[in-house]
Amino acid sequence: MMRILCLGLLILCAGCSRPPQPAAARKEEKVSAETKILHFYASPGLLAPGETATICYGVENATAVEINPLVDELRPAFNRCFQVSPRQTTTYTLTATGAGTSTASLVINVSGTAAAKGGASAQKSQMILFFLTSTPSVPAGLPATLCYGVTGAAKVSITPPGPVLEPSERHCFTVKPATTTTYTLTAFKKDGASELQRLTVAVR
Repeated sequence: MMRILCLGLLILCAGCSRPPQPAAARKEEKVSAETKILHFYASPGLLAPGETATICYGVENATAVEINPLVDELRPAFNRCFQVSPRQTTTYTLTATGAGTSTASLVINVSGTAAAKGGASAQKSQMILFFLTSTPSVPAGLPATLCYGVTGAAKVSITPPGPVLEPSERHCFTVKPATTTTYTLTAFKKDGASELQRLTVAVR
């Protein structure tokens, strides 16, 4: 009888040491309900007046999505794209709402108009015509679009190292910084002379 009683007490104590299942289930449900913007970017990030860019976004656990300035009726989706034709440099802000709210912004630069605050220097120089970004601030893990234009250059490079670049009067490419990063574009002439410009993409 004593052995049976001790065995019963051991089983009872083992059951008491387990965390309450309902609390764990509630915690898991709370985490999964977080509203997130998975990505939000534009391509290309630099336009001539009258040209069109494609904006893409993806959200998770959102019940509603809107963009400002209003350009299209949006709906929650893991991946959706639409086109815009801004007449001037424009900042677009995406807002996703659900159990919480998440926002993200990007800039589409239109040549011949004022550069948006937070973009890179568009100061004209001997070789580098411009070096700018449509996404001066991005959530960690999301891409940013960088655009540049050069003239009279035989070679172009980017640091930190990224895609292989070619001299072009207008070219855009994407990077995915893990932390706030300063990018340096360097243009080289055939005689070895060089020129550089820098811009910073903030990761929040």
